Amino acid sequence: MEAITVAIAEAKRRGAKRIVCLGDVIGYGACPREALNLVRQKCEWCLFGNHEEALLSGGEDFNEKARAAIEWTRSVLSSRDFPREENYAIWDFLDALQSQTERREENAMFVHGSPFDPVREYVMPRDSRNAQKMARIFGKQDRQLCFVGHSHVPGSTRRTAASSSPTRSAARSARVTTARRSSSTWARSDSHATATRGFHL
Repeated sequence: MEAITVAIAEAKRRGAKRIVCLGDVIGYGACPREALNLVRQKCEWCLFGNHEEALLSGGEDFNEKARAAIEWTRSVLSSRDFPREENYAIWDFLDALQSQTERREENAMFVHGSPFDPVREYVMPRDSRNAQKMARIFGKQDRQLCFVGHSHVPGSTRRTAASSSPTRSAARSARVTTARRSSSTWARSDSHATATRGFHL
């Protein structure tokens, strides 16, 4: 919770008018209920990430540790230690996310994975050297900008006439989230609150 709380506070300090979430609110974190409730309260909207997908579908393709984390999260979100109505509200929110795999606005689109595969595909800095993959991704991008999460690696990629080249223009704005990464993977998940990879047409 510390990372997402600091990220949201820093976004407000910098004058952000809108805060959105690109998914993976839950996964490895120790406070899934609190994180989901915070996102519901503070974010304008939230996308469906692969960890939300795993929670609802079983996560059979996850490795053993990730699957164990999903099972633990499921038990926490269904705990009888909390009011039934609160549990229902959380699961209703997660269920509704299934239809929120991508979002488009006038000049930007938002996905968790990539424009080609909105929920699952990773986009890493090294992919900028993969002309075939970048052509496939940019081929599905129908807005000037595209914001993605999933990789937890802040940065940006701009399509040029010759190739797609990575930049670190987003790294400075992501400093508050990346600097707070600890041994807990949850700090990485929290970075979706303010910092993502971006694509520029």
